[in-house]
Amino acid sequence: MDGQLDQFVNELKRQLNQLDRRIRSLALLRGLGLVILVLVCLITLQISIDFLFSLDSTARIIMSSISLAVLTGCLWFGILRRVMQKRTPVELAAIVEESQSSLNERLTSVLELATAQNETSSVVMRERLARETIASLTTFNITDSVPSDRAMRFIMSAGIAILIFITPLLFWPDAYRLLLSRSVIPWGNFATVSSLYFEVQPGDETVARGTDLKIVAEPHWHTKKPGQINDVWIEWKDSTGKSNARRMDLDQETGFYLTQFPRLLSGFQYTISSDRSRSKQYTIEIAEPPSITETLLTVNSPGYTQKPTEQLTVLPSELRVIEQSRLDFKLKFDRPVTAVTLEQQSYSSGTEERHPVEQKAFSVSEDQLSAELALPVHKSSFLFHLKLESLEGKLTTQSSEHLVKVIPDRAPEIELSLYNQPEFIKPTDGLKVPVKVLDDFSVAELEIHVQKLDEKATVVKVPAQLLGKPAIEYEFEIDLEGLRAQQGDIYTYRVRAADNREIPEPNIVWTTPRVFGIDQNADQQLSAGVVSRQEKLRDELQKIQQEYKEHKNQVDQKIAELKKAKEKEALKAADQEQLQELSNQERKLAQKLENLANEFLQLPLYQKLAAQTQEIARTDFVKNHDTLKSTADAEDIKQARNELKPVPKAMQGTEQKLDQLTRQYDKLVELENDLLNLNRLADETNHLAEDLLAFNDKLESTKPQTQENAEGKQQAAEKSEMDRKKEEAHQQRSPEMEKELANLQAELKHRQSRLAKDLDQLLERRPELVDAARNYQMKQLDSLVRQTSQLVEPQTQLAEAIQEQAPVAAPRPAAPQATEQPAEVNPPATVQG
Repeated sequence: MDGQLDQFVNELKRQLNQLDRRIRSLALLRGLGLVILVLVCLITLQISIDFLFSLDSTARIIMSSISLAVLTGCLWFGILRRVMQKRTPVELAAIVEESQSSLNERLTSVLELATAQNETSSVVMRERLARETIASLTTFNITDSVPSDRAMRFIMSAGIAILIFITPLLFWPDAYRLLLSRSVIPWGNFATVSSLYFEVQPGDETVARGTDLKIVAEPHWHTKKPGQINDVWIEWKDSTGKSNARRMDLDQETGFYLTQFPRLLSGFQYTISSDRSRSKQYTIEIAEPPSITETLLTVNSPGYTQKPTEQLTVLPSELRVIEQSRLDFKLKFDRPVTAVTLEQQSYSSGTEERHPVEQKAFSVSEDQLSAELALPVHKSSFLFHLKLESLEGKLTTQSSEHLVKVIPDRAPEIELSLYNQPEFIKPTDGLKVPVKVLDDFSVAELEIHVQKLDEKATVVKVPAQLLGKPAIEYEFEIDLEGLRAQQGDIYTYRVRAADNREIPEPNIVWTTPRVFGIDQNADQQLSAGVVSRQEKLRDELQKIQQEYKEHKNQVDQKIAELKKAKEKEALKAADQEQLQELSNQERKLAQKLENLANEFLQLPLYQKLAAQTQEIARTDFVKNHDTLKSTADAEDIKQARNELKPVPKAMQGTEQKLDQLTRQYDKLVELENDLLNLNRLADETNHLAEDLLAFNDKLESTKPQTQENAEGKQQAAEKSEMDRKKEEAHQQRSPEMEKELANLQAELKHRQSRLAKDLDQLLERRPELVDAARNYQMKQLDSLVRQTSQLVEPQTQLAEAIQEQAPVAAPRPAAPQATEQPAEVNPPATVQG
């Protein structure tokens, strides 16, 4: 029986331990609910008082301290003490018997008897007590002896309090959060809670020493309907602790309140207030901004340009570099920096939209006192500035804007000095193509491609030793015989040039294709040098003419401006400078015209034109120059007007003279070209005469040789006999010989007709050449008569002497024919002059 009793006691203790855990849990819940209720009440009381009286941080700290003390007491007495309290099994049994009066202290008695040390109690009575206790415990559960209603009421009350506490967040979130923050963090820097509050710029800030500070307060309302704002004040306390206040100015356009602090030298703390509304306390700190103490900019031009490396110790406002260069920046600072940035933006000279800004970060050293950056330069110009951020205060310093103008590596320019290229060329003449190539740095390749239609091109390259210079002049010679040019072939050629650019690739340029054909009867190529010289002089003359027109317009505009001014006014310094500049322009134009006249003097055909050019330069231009110069020295507007009265008419006359000079030059150029063509016709006529003689010799060589008698009989037969022999000789020639002679005869006739046609066209265009040729022929005849008379006298004397010595000798009948034969063989005299 003792064993059953011990087992019963152990089971009873286990259930009592469960009861102890329930008591502790319910005590914890009840205490937690109590603490939440107390906390909500304390915070509500604190924010209510703060809302009504706008407590300062000291008052809030005192209230928070009291609340914290009360809350600590609630935690100890309401939770910790009850949870940590230790209870014996007898005490727990008493709690059960208190809730179950039917036990009549049986439960405590059983536990006391089980733990008693003496054996004086009756065993029968203990067993009976145990059976009655067991019978009583079967009707209820020991853990239900402690109800949970009270704890649940505390928890529900706490939940309801929390809901009520957070409800204002739905209606006034900003203001209520501010109230809670002021209550929970009483030492925090917060604005007061009112319907009006301010957003302040810049707020807390670190500014550079000596700069101006502008403080802007933007008013806002927690309520939907804004109220009336009275004066807004800024109150600040400087570094010495002295308090100051100032009324802020209202900006009527924006509705903001403004104030200005010029040239700040020390920091301060400030607040913005209006009636009950007060902002948080802001702090302005003063620090020195970072600055650049040393600058080293290295400009590395591309290697192929052969330009030396350039080093600059000052960043210029405008820097000109070649494309594909590299800019190496090395900077040193007076104080540590956290970041150095180069901000660049593509440069556009027009009014087009600005390009986005690109940032390049410098590599900052470990001591934060220097930075480096390697910046590649591409094809487009750009603007850049440097931005520094200091370690202390995060102050930023921005340099002035700098312009990097990129000089593009332009493609070579090819100038073909060959003007008026003939459409057809003789296969034996060849074609010369003078070429001039200009490049920024160096010409690496220059070649001409000659191609017959549908065939592979033939490339003629300039020797390498002539390349590698910025300017190259070379004359290509196209060997038509080497190309096996035949009658009727059509060729095209174009010139190719390339520079020595490496990245991304060399600049290559081609001329437009030019076409020429092969013709046995083509004219000779016109002198390229003459045409090039003519075009050069024409361009110079037209350039002077155009510049003079622009100069005349500027003078007319200046005269119109002076007419608008009052006569009694003194001549302004700006007007004097402009008039002096106009006189200098007149002098420069006169010098250019004088140089052109000197070039005309080198050409015999242009001597008269040179004299006219010099007269204009030395008379008209000098007179206009002197007038403008004297006008610049005038004292008032009236005197300047009088000085300038004859200028418009004089300049109009000078302009007309320049126009007339241009027309005369064009006429002389046409005359020079016609004279060149006349010389060409004369040369071709001589060649035709030589070819006729050769044809006559060949024709004579094909005749059969007739036997002559021993006495050397000559021309004894009659004319009918000679015709008969010619027919026999013609019959004795081979067919191939006949065909060759016929082709030669046809070619000679064609050349003769073409020369006659060209000569007729020239004489029709230049009838004065006929008179010149006639005069020339008359002079030639006079000279021939004089020469003949000089030859007749010695010939007569010789004939008389021969007749005296040999009176029997008879005259030779063939002598007259011999004197007439050269006139038949030789071609007509060509026109010279």
